[in-house]
Amino acid sequence: MRFSSFTRGHRGSGIGGTAATILGILELLISLHAEEATAEQPAPASSQAYDLGHLGRYPVQHFKSFEHIAPRPNMIRQDDRCSRSLLTFLSPHGSAEQAIQPQATILDHNGRLIWTSGWDKKQIYNLMAQEYKGRKYITFWAGKTVVGGHGAGSYYMLDETYNMTRRIQAKNGLKGDFHEFRITPEGTALITVYDVQEADLSGFGKERGPIRDSVFQEIDIETGQLVFEWRASKHVSIADTHRDIGEEGEPNGKPFDWFHISSVDKDAQGNYLISSAHLHSIFCISGQNGEVIWTLGGKGNNFKDLSGGKATNFAFQHDARWDNNYSELTLFDNSREAHPRGVRLRVDTDVMGVELITEYASPTHAPAASPGSLQNLPNGNVLVGYGSSGSFAEFTRDGKVLCETHFGPQSRSGTSAIRSYRVLKFAWHSAPETQPDLTTSQDDASVWRAYASWHGSTEVSDWVLQGSSDPAVGKWKTLASKAKDGFEADFLLEADHSKYIRVVAMDSRGNALSTSEPAETRMDIARHTGLLRPRRAVPVTSAQGRFFSLHFGKRLACSIRRRDSSPTQAGPDFLQAILRQRPRRARPHMPSLFGRVCAPGWLVWHGAPGGPAVSNVTIG
Repeated sequence: MRFSSFTRGHRGSGIGGTAATILGILELLISLHAEEATAEQPAPASSQAYDLGHLGRYPVQHFKSFEHIAPRPNMIRQDDRCSRSLLTFLSPHGSAEQAIQPQATILDHNGRLIWTSGWDKKQIYNLMAQEYKGRKYITFWAGKTVVGGHGAGSYYMLDETYNMTRRIQAKNGLKGDFHEFRITPEGTALITVYDVQEADLSGFGKERGPIRDSVFQEIDIETGQLVFEWRASKHVSIADTHRDIGEEGEPNGKPFDWFHISSVDKDAQGNYLISSAHLHSIFCISGQNGEVIWTLGGKGNNFKDLSGGKATNFAFQHDARWDNNYSELTLFDNSREAHPRGVRLRVDTDVMGVELITEYASPTHAPAASPGSLQNLPNGNVLVGYGSSGSFAEFTRDGKVLCETHFGPQSRSGTSAIRSYRVLKFAWHSAPETQPDLTTSQDDASVWRAYASWHGSTEVSDWVLQGSSDPAVGKWKTLASKAKDGFEADFLLEADHSKYIRVVAMDSRGNALSTSEPAETRMDIARHTGLLRPRRAVPVTSAQGRFFSLHFGKRLACSIRRRDSSPTQAGPDFLQAILRQRPRRARPHMPSLFGRVCAPGWLVWHGAPGGPAVSNVTIG
């Protein structure tokens, strides 16, 4: 089964409010003009207009050869020390119009699309590349989310061709939640579940009522058998929660989400590390009997804070992981009393002491009330995704910011307009079973271009454009080639290009990976119909030249070629040349646009038999 696609602050900048607004408007106009000029555009670089929301609540990239959209990130800062060989995995979603249809998305280090997919209009969370039995798979959760921050769905594994190989479901009649899907070296999957149970809530001034209990399961991927299950209400006191019960917990009402499990990890001894966002605690759980071995943070904290309270003051945290041979612990702190941050802690279970090593604070200090992630990268760097702020950054291990990217306006940070549950980086090599896509299109300057892309491919190094007069014969000649620079490649189609074209995707060693289906060029179709090519040249008098100068741009009147005192010959090749000479700034000028549309029709209408023939160059 194949998955089908479907205010950065100006503090200290010296730019006043009015100047910043004007600059934002200018950036917006430039961006709109750029999108009009070509299909795929480079990601903006430190754009104030972007972060102020002038480019929309969720700026996206459109393509000519690919029907779906992709995030168009704002590249705030870049550094060669960042993990440029890794791809960025995220799953943008939110209330912004174009983010309503959630998408699993893979981008390269320049923010250019590699692959994107929707799944049956379901929410997609926790996009990763994980290893199972020696092979890499794309993994994620897809399902339905509910208010309160949990979900009900299934877990999916896609191979390097993007075909679904496995669907994993929670056991004991439960529905899998999005907070975790982690594959262990033993070939098992760690998943989370939210399950409604009845509990004694007298300690909260209520009678017995519904709670939303937190559960995690370990499942054997090969057999589908349940290996281990743990339920929070059996091992942790509900009284330890920091969540106000409010109207929750009423009979037949909304369940009390007292624990809110937000991650699961497993150590070499077979014990589990879990995060409870609403208890502000990290728990080590025995893999033998499910008992709590120790608690870090929250009301039941067992550790001495060796950093004056800075190591245990995290709250609503996510993504707790072991690191450095289980001597360090990392997590994402969603504390509402401070700016969101990634945290690295040194944990000594012999003396039961914990110490803050490094903080990875948001460079924009934007709020992130929910989700977030911290990943230790192979090169020693640290990647932090800032959840609902719509941004992520890569740091050195000691906390220096190297690279920063926004995929949503920072002026809307915390509004849930756009966010990603986690942002992670992985090495990923794919070999799609599909062919490259190819289309032709005419731009506003009446220039024909071919656009090529190969959705999901990671190995394309170069594109080769080939032409043929008859693809059935199988004779193709190379027309042009270019290095891959982004998701979509574009080629200028000259008037003498072949009737049929195709593109060949090449790898870095010069091997052909795949070839698109042949496409008949629209220029040739126009040439064969004769609709835009008069059979005769058209006499143009000086007066007519003056008329055209008003509606077709000044270059026409200035460029009319005279042959003694005879009328000027203005064939389509002549008009085509003028169109290509038109300055970009004249593009939106209505008289020029009117002339550009009407002039070819005027020429066809006035074409007279018996005159000299014109060249085969056609008008756009």
